[in-house]
Amino acid sequence: MTQADRTQPQAYDTNSKTNESLSRWTGDTIALTKHIHEAIERQKDDDRAKADTNAYPIITRLDGILESQITAYEAHIKTLGGSTTSPVKEAVGKVAGIAAGLLDQVRGDPVSKMLRDDYTALSLLAMAHTLLHTTGLALKHQPTADLAAATLKDITPVIVEISEKIPHVVVRELIDAGEVVDLSVADEAERITQKAWDRKNVG
Repeated sequence: MTQADRTQPQAYDTNSKTNESLSRWTGDTIALTKHIHEAIERQKDDDRAKADTNAYPIITRLDGILESQITAYEAHIKTLGGSTTSPVKEAVGKVAGIAAGLLDQVRGDPVSKMLRDDYTALSLLAMAHTLLHTTGLALKHQPTADLAAATLKDITPVIVEISEKIPHVVVRELIDAGEVVDLSVADEAERITQKAWDRKNVG
């Protein structure tokens, strides 16, 4: 069960200007989540991804998380008086333009690039959740704020896990390509790159 599943939708006045603003931003978030989910579903069916024991568990887990979040947000937007198509449809063009370059999979792309693009897309989605959470707080609409915070908590562990696993995926790909590589380099790269995010470094 995701954090989003634990957040129950509540009905509110559907005629207010506040709800129009919340519907717009919620629709934007739904559109972005759906766009990313489509890319993840393609990755889930990719034979190279299936063969990667570091990457595939992340991809399948992320598929379930995003599916749950779409369901939760579609239920939420109805309580705001919006539809699951109107504000979402308006947002699709903008979102597709932002995310398409990140997630349009090219035939032959390595699994490491898939994860890199997933990391980038999830970072964008994390900011969408942060924006929506702040909007909910500012407009004193706690259900929106709570849902956005819950969905953010669902994806942040995945972002961290991707950053930890990418070095191992890269090393495996180099070995598969015939390069002579010390396997311990993956652990070393993970350790060094994770230190870049340490509180002592980021302040």
